Order: sequence, then structure tokens, then C-alpha cells
Amino acid sequence: MKNIKISIIIPVYNSEKYLEKCLDSVINQTLEDIEIICINDGSTDSSFNILEKYSNMDNRIIIIDKSHGGAGSSRNKGIQHARGEFILFVDSDDWIKNNTSELLYNSAKAKNTDIIIFKMLNFDDKNNKYFKDSIYDLLILKKFYNGDIFSYDDISANIFSISTATTNKFYKKSFLDQINGQFAEGFIFEDNPFFFNSILNVNRMLVINEYLYFRRRHENSVMSLNDEKYLDIFPIMNIIFNIFIDNERYEYYKKDLINYNFKMCRIIYNDISSNFKEKFFIKMIDHIANINKILRDEEIETFLNRKNSYFYKKLSKSPTSRDFDILNEKSSSRRTLKKSKVENKKLRKHSRILKSSKTHKFINYLINKKNERMKFLKSSDYLKNILSNPYIYILLKFNIHFKDLFRHYKAFKIIKNSNFFNEEFYIYKYPNLKDLYITPLIHYMIYGYNENKIPSENFNPKFYLKSYKNVKKIKMNPLMHYVLYGINENKKVNFDYYLTSEEFSKKEIDYILSLKEEEFEKKITNIYKYIDKNKINDKKRILYVVHPEGGGTTMTNEDLMKNIENYFECFVLSSGYNKLFLRKFNGEKFELIREWKIKSVYGAEKFYSTEYRDIYFNVLISLGIDIVHIRHLILHTFDLPKISKILNIPTILSFHDFYFICPSYNLLDDNVHYCGGKCSNVNGTCTPPMKNLINVNNLKKFVKKWREEVFKMFSNVDCFITTSDIVKSIFLNIYPKLKIENLFVIEHGRDFPELKKDLFEIPNTNKRIKILFIGNITDNKGLKLIKDLKKIDKNFKLDFNFLGTPSDLKKYGKYHGRYSRDDINKKIANINPSFIGIFSPWPETYCHTLSEAWSCEIPVLVSDIGVLKDRTISNNGGWIINHKSPESTYETILDVSSNVDEYINVQKGLKKIKFKSTKKMAEEYLDIYNRKLNK
Repeated sequence: MKNIKISIIIPVYNSEKYLEKCLDSVINQTLEDIEIICINDGSTDSSFNILEKYSNMDNRIIIIDKSHGGAGSSRNKGIQHARGEFILFVDSDDWIKNNTSELLYNSAKAKNTDIIIFKMLNFDDKNNKYFKDSIYDLLILKKFYNGDIFSYDDISANIFSISTATTNKFYKKSFLDQINGQFAEGFIFEDNPFFFNSILNVNRMLVINEYLYFRRRHENSVMSLNDEKYLDIFPIMNIIFNIFIDNERYEYYKKDLINYNFKMCRIIYNDISSNFKEKFFIKMIDHIANINKILRDEEIETFLNRKNSYFYKKLSKSPTSRDFDILNEKSSSRRTLKKSKVENKKLRKHSRILKSSKTHKFINYLINKKNERMKFLKSSDYLKNILSNPYIYILLKFNIHFKDLFRHYKAFKIIKNSNFFNEEFYIYKYPNLKDLYITPLIHYMIYGYNENKIPSENFNPKFYLKSYKNVKKIKMNPLMHYVLYGINENKKVNFDYYLTSEEFSKKEIDYILSLKEEEFEKKITNIYKYIDKNKINDKKRILYVVHPEGGGTTMTNEDLMKNIENYFECFVLSSGYNKLFLRKFNGEKFELIREWKIKSVYGAEKFYSTEYRDIYFNVLISLGIDIVHIRHLILHTFDLPKISKILNIPTILSFHDFYFICPSYNLLDDNVHYCGGKCSNVNGTCTPPMKNLINVNNLKKFVKKWREEVFKMFSNVDCFITTSDIVKSIFLNIYPKLKIENLFVIEHGRDFPELKKDLFEIPNTNKRIKILFIGNITDNKGLKLIKDLKKIDKNFKLDFNFLGTPSDLKKYGKYHGRYSRDDINKKIANINPSFIGIFSPWPETYCHTLSEAWSCEIPVLVSDIGVLKDRTISNNGGWIINHKSPESTYETILDVSSNVDEYINVQKGLKKIKFKSTKKMAEEYLDIYNRKLNK
């Protein structure tokens, strides 16, 4: 066979009735250079015989026979055997147009696509009719019908509106290999996680505006059974959550994800057979409880749209599915009655109000004497006595048509009973309004919104008008528009109320920074006067700068922010591989304020960039930042400390690893040996471990230039913080000119729950020795040593367990899934290890895993280096192993395990270890912040 251009993968399970039509459409494709991989998924009808018949007719058909495992496992098997450049999935009861393969292949080659998506037409088997579906018509992607290439970034706002079906997409095989594109096995809805993993990573995508695929709907299809398999939606949703977390998109899509979960629950609950409703209901309650746990203390209702919120409220009131169904029936009846009565009710109410003699007489007078309104407002005692009647005052001041009076009053009532207008906030922010003879709310509705006043900390009119230009066009009070229409339309209102000034363009920033000292000071002073005027409270504002989210640094930063929020408003600027995210921290949740897509390509040698500079400048100015704390600068440039210095904003820099000594960040050479910052003599160039640094061809040659630029950047920093004296000494050794009085040590704080039961198992030489490894176990966390120990352990004395690591470590031990801070004790309780192993070949700077191990009162086995060694010896918390020698390490483990008395003595001593609290840690940081601010 010639080079295979396309692998067509067809899972087959009991589809004898439709299989021949499917296979006919595939073997008669106008493109001949294809392979047809048919996976017989344990069919019990004549499907396998049909496949054999067709394979005898066409040698391009490959049959793989397997036990029944579902469409997901069949497709995975097909991907595993696929030899084509591209992959097309076809279901065995569907069929495709005869030129589908040729059209897709030619388009993919011409446009170099990762994914092509095309239209799909439904066929109703029962009525023998074709019918369209808007989601398969790709209406959400209509603007790409013209054949333009687009990426995830171009459709990021709409990914939950695109069909998750696998069969209307054409994949490049190398793209699927790159993203580890695999289907969830053993479930229906298996295409949902596959879709989201693909779409979050796609760079080149194309739409073909043609119906190429025909999808049969019949009574035996999977999605027509309405049976117990529908319960698969819950594990599938959990997989989807993890995909968004792994792709660093969870925070951005949090609201969409939660609404998507509820939408699926709503649809399936209404569709599932009554025999399984109660079971589905119970699972649904558990699933929502898990979502609440993920959100921690965030209110789930704040994320829900109107339909889902309504669904959730009814769910909360219902102990059983029957109660829930009764509530549904009642509300449906009430809605029907309410709709028929509502107009009459409004008319009666309006009539009743206007029949009041004073109101009616005065309103008629105002209608007829419009030019006298202001005169009466200022002089009439009669008018002042009835100012409490908003009907009159709104009519008087809005100059509205009489028939719109009640719409305005409706808005007045809603606002009055909401948290979108805060009277105390309004008076505090605008003190000259204290002595008004009208209420602050009426003042805002008549005057304040025209003067760009802010009604509360929860609503920013400027942001609302800027985001929704149609509101500005109709010249409507933005808050009134929001309560009447925006709430139902899920419009955003409050993300930018923190901003205190307009954004400056590149040209304006160039101009400001080019000013001479005196002119510059004058300009900046005027900017800050404006900022001070527009701040909503007297708290200082701190900006934390972090690397891509996740890991110990970001968790520690959250702990710190929780403990200082009474003193500071906390903002976080985090980096991604081609984005920057600005968030506000409120209690225990983040609100996304702004996201920037970075156009320029980032690299370690790119120390400065006007694109980054302009973002940093605008963040510092628009937020009115008082102090900057840089937790990390990975995927950031060195512009930020420089801009902070120019703006006279104190800047603090933390050392959480050795990135500022070498971009390798853990000082490991190509042989995974620790170099201590002094390049080793071994062959190799020390390839950086992060993909954003791979454009540095020779790290050993580059490191000198790196340190020169780092030290220049240090000159713009007011002080430095690290977590141990060992790390402090390493930095001072590399940078001897760094002032020791500006380098502080603050150990990380942790708040651990009280341990209620033993989580360890005393080692027994008659059993395998259970060692647990926690975290992302790669070479820089001792993976090489673990592999070597596995080779040495011929008698299977060691039992390795992994928690939180990727599942591809299964061949070295048991994988127990991911963990969070909240459930680590529960996870470890199910493992009962004798030791927790920390085999890092570099010194670490603190190591949270040590603290977590000791909080669980489990002894550790740690490398003979740096902080690991120092903390373990000073706390007598375990044993030191020679991490450079697998043989020596193996002997140490066996010796320690055989000495039960020593083990028990060390284990009991762990109860005495005291951990610094996050509150105490925060107090030490606050002391430094205040010193720098006061200076």
C-alpha cells in the first residue's frame, strides 16, 4: 500500500442492521490511500461476520477483535494502531459522503491544520427523514465559513457552544500524539473530555461548510436508551474538570464549567428513564457537593445562570427525586397561571397608584407644565413632602414619557433591595452629598450616573458601559439596565471596579518615560492624585507576581493573602505561556480582572519587552498599586522591577528556587547532577527544563549573561526574601555584592488539621516496605533514583506508591491519583505508608512535602542535600539516604526498616514538631511590607 493518508477508525458493537451502509460509504471514498480500522467491541450479533466479508473484499480493512469495553476503548485501540497522517472517526451506524476523505485531506494539507470541523446531518431512522441541528450546523463558528484558519484563542469564549461530537472532526495524528489524545474508557459521553483536551490545545483549525457526515438516530443507539449508563456523566465531568486544571484554564472557565455541569444534569435528569431517576438524583446531589468542595467557600449560586440557578434552588429543597419532580410540576403550573395574569395585575397596580388624589393631581400637573419642574423642585414645600414618592421624583427628573414611569420605578425597587447600591459607600465616597434632601439612591438615579459616580463596590458603571456599548447608545442608566435586563443576560458588572484610571497606550507610556525628572514627577503626581481620588477604600494595594499557577508557591501565596486582607487589597498578576492574567483575591476566591494575549515570543534571553512593560505600567498605575511582591518571574520580563522603581513603588523579590542563578531553576546538569551554580565539566549544554526556555541553545554559555542581567534587575528591588539560611548562603555565594541586610529569611507557614488516627504502618521485613512519593515525580524530584531502586529490588522488598503524580509511573508502583491539601490525610490513610520518600537531587528551598509528611506523623527518607537534610536532622524527622548511590540507598532502607525500635522512636518524636502558622508567617511579611512603605 502507498503511504497511508487517513486512518478511518470505526468502533463496531452489535450494529449488523446498519454496518454495511457504513462500510460501503467508507470503501467507496474517492481518496483511496486510506486504511479502515474496524474494532469489533465484543459484538454478539453478526457484525463480526460482516466485517470479515468486507475485509475479504477490500484489503484496506483491518479488523481488531476485543472484549466489550465501549466506544472509548475501541477508539483508543484504533488510535494505537493507526498509521495514517490523519484520523477520521466514524460510528458503525452512520455513513459519510463519498468525497469526505479527499476533501478533508486536501484541505488539511493545504492549510496545515490540527483539526478540521465539518457539518453533520441527522437522520431519523423511524420516520426516514433528515433533520438539521444548529449545533451540528456550526452556527457558532459561522464567521469562519470563509475558510480562515483559527486557533483556540479565537474561539475561547465559545468552546462550550461547540459540538463535542468526535465524528464531525478530522484530526492530525501527530497533534493527537502531542496532546496525548485519549478517550475515557468504560463510559458513554467519552467524546466530551476528548473534545475539551483537543480544543484547549489547538493552534490551527478550519471549518468546512458542508454536510460530510450523516448521523443516524434510532431506538437502539446509545443516546436513545435513557438507561443507567447516563450516570456516566458524573465521572466524565470529573475528568473534564481535571483537563481544565491540567491545561491551566480552570480559573478562566470556572463559571462556564459549573454551568456546563448543571446544564448536563438538567438535560439528562429530564431525559433519563423513571426507573433510574432516584439513582441519578442521588449521584447528582453528591456531584454538586463535590463542586462546592472544589469552590471551597465560594457561593455556587454566584456562578449559575438563570436556568441553572432555578434548577439548583429546587434541588436544594428536595430530599428525593419525587419531591423534586413535584416541585417542577408546581412551578410549571404557577408559571402558566402567572403569565396569563401578569398584565392584568400590572394594570390594576398602576391604576391604584395613580388614583391617589395627590399623586394623580401632581403627575398631571407635571405632564402639562414640564418647564416648571426645576422651579418646583427648589421652592415647593409641597413637592419636598412628597419626594419620598419615587414615582413623582423619577417622572420629574428623568423627563420620561408617562408610560415608562413604571419601568423606572420597577428598577428603583429592585436596586433598593439589592447590594448594587450601597448608601454608606456612596456617602463615604462622595461626602458632599451628606446634606441632600433626597435619598442617595434617587440622587444616583437622577444625577450620579450622569456624573460617572460609582453606586457601590459591586457595580462599576464605567466598566458596564464600556463592555456593553448598546447601553451607552440608548443613554440608559447602566445600573437600571443591569437590574432590568443584564441580570437575566448574565452580564458582568464588577470585575473592573478596582481600576482607578484609564489605560495608557504605548505611545503615551513612551512619552511619560521620556520626560525629564521634574516634568516626570509632575506628571506622575497628577496621575496619583486622580488615583487617590478614585480608590474605593483606604486599604493599601499589593500586587503579587507569580509564575503559571499551581504548586507550593501559589498555595503559600494564597495563605499569605488570606491573612493580610484586613490590611491590603491583594491583586495577582500571573503568567502563562502566551498570556498574562490579572486577578483580585477576595477571601478565598479570585476574580479575573483582565487577560492579555502576548503577541511576542517569550524566551529567557528576552530580558525586556515593551509589550510586557506597557502591561506592567498600566497594571501599576490603573490599580494604584502601593507595593509589589514578586514571587517569581518565570514567563515574565525584567521590566516590572524597573517600572516599579521609576514609579517609586517598593518592590520585594522572593527566591523560591534558583531561577535567578540559572534558568535551569534547580541547578541540575544534563546528567541530573546538582552543580551548585558552578557549571559542571560533564559534556552537554544543560537544556532548560521549561519549554519557554528551549531557545537558549547552550545554557552553560548563556548563564554569565543571565547573571549580569539578573544583578542589574536586583538594583531595582528594595529587599529579598527566601525560606532558609541555606538558600540565603547559596545566593550570597553567587552574588557576593548582594547586601546581606536586604536579604531576609521567612519560613513558610502551614495550618494542618489535627490528626485523628495513625496513618502510618510500622515496617516489617516479612512484608514489602511501603514508601510513598508525593507530588509531580520527575527527574528533579528523584525519578531516576526511583527507577534505579526498582532495578536493584530483585526480591520485591520495596512497595512504591505515588500520589499526585502522572499515571505513567504505574510501572514503578501503585498510582493513587491526585490530591489536594484538603484531602491529603484521607488519601494517605488509604495507603498507610511506612515512609514518605523525598529523593530530590537538588537542595530545594523549603519542601512542603516534608511538612505534609510530618503533619501526618510519617517518617521521611530524604536526599543528603540542602534544606531536606537540614530540616530532617534538626527535627529528627527521618533518615538521610545517599541519593547519588542507588545501592547505598537500598541498603539504608532495608536497615532502617529492620530496626523497629528506632523507627517507633522517630515516629513518636514527630508529634512534637511545631509548624509555623500561616498567621505568624503573614505577620513577618507584614512587618517587611510596612517598613518598606513607611520608608
